[in-house]
Amino acid sequence: MLRIAVIIIVILAVCTLAVVLLGKFMWNNNKNIAGSWYREVDLTESVDKRMCAWLGTETVEGLAPVKVKVVLDIEETDTEALYNYSISLDEESYKEAYDTARAGMADEINRLVLTKTGQAGYNLSDEEEAQSVVEEALGMSLDDYIKDYLPALLSEYDDLNKDYARSGSFSLNDSQVTWNTDGEEMQETWVMQDNLLIFSGTTDRVYRRL
Repeated sequence: MLRIAVIIIVILAVCTLAVVLLGKFMWNNNKNIAGSWYREVDLTESVDKRMCAWLGTETVEGLAPVKVKVVLDIEETDTEALYNYSISLDEESYKEAYDTARAGMADEINRLVLTKTGQAGYNLSDEEEAQSVVEEALGMSLDDYIKDYLPALLSEYDDLNKDYARSGSFSLNDSQVTWNTDGEEMQETWVMQDNLLIFSGTTDRVYRRL
């Protein structure tokens, strides 16, 4: 009887310790959510459509991926499991995406010139020579021409940022996150594993540590 009592006490002690450790783990896990996170948004399809509309083609060959980073900054508050957050479009990644789109347009123009001149019986050696012919005809660099005279391949930063920028607070409860933005609440599920932070609701968004 004594042995059984001792076993029961040990089991209860182990269970209590497990609950404490689990609670501590969850709390630490929640605390670790603070910091900067980012996710990538692929704008290649949108850029492709704009290029095709201007060039009069159905698709663009070899366009490098045009991606921007959306940054989520999370700050702790004095209240347990309550955080402040802000989301914005990373300006540096926007500039890189803009340059990628512009370079893609230049490459496509060179390819078209190479094709059209070949069809007309003028054989240019490569795209580099095609670009030289184009710039001679334009009287300026192809890059400057695209920047100054062609329709924008990407929306302006401020306009694009409006699609992603927001701020407010959120609270965590086990696997559920409740966002509070401008007085409006929205609930989603969340999980953090290694350096990934995943929110699942109307859409799934995967963030990585910045």
